[in-house]
Amino acid sequence: MKHNGSYFIGLLIFILFTNILFNTFFISVFLAGVVFTIFKLCLKYEYYYILSFSIFTFLVIENTHNFTFLSLTLISLFLYIVIIPRIKHLFSSNIFAQLVYMFLFYIIIFFYYIYTHSFHIDLYYIFILNLILDSIMAGLLL
Repeated sequence: MKHNGSYFIGLLIFILFTNILFNTFFISVFLAGVVFTIFKLCLKYEYYYILSFSIFTFLVIENTHNFTFLSLTLISLFLYIVIIPRIKHLFSSNIFAQLVYMFLFYIIIFFYYIYTHSFHIDLYYIFILNLILDSIMAGLLL
C-alpha cells in the first residue's frame, strides 16, 4: 500500500477526536497503537510533517489519560531505535511483525501505567481491548 500523507493526517485527526470524545464519556480507548504504527512509518519514510502531527496526537492521548508529557513519544522512539532492529529479522511475515511491535508497545505502556498509577484488574481488560481494537484498525487501515 502506498502511504499517503493526507490519509495519515485524516486518521490522526479521527484518533484525536476519538480520544477527546471518549475520554469525556469515561471510555478509555487509546488507539495509541495506530499512532505508533504511523509514527514508525513516518520515521521510516521520512515524513517529518506527519511525524510532528503524530507527536501532537501522542500529546493529546497523554493529556487525556494522565500520562507524563512526551512519554508515549519516548516509548515509541525507544522501540523504533532499540527493540525493533534487534527483533526485525525474526519475522517472515510483515503483518505478524506489526502485531508483535504493537503488542510490545502496549506492554511497555501497561507497565509504565502501573508504575505511575495504581493497578486495577479493569486496567488489564482495558489494555487488552485497546490492543485488539488497534490490531484490527492497523490491519484494516494501514
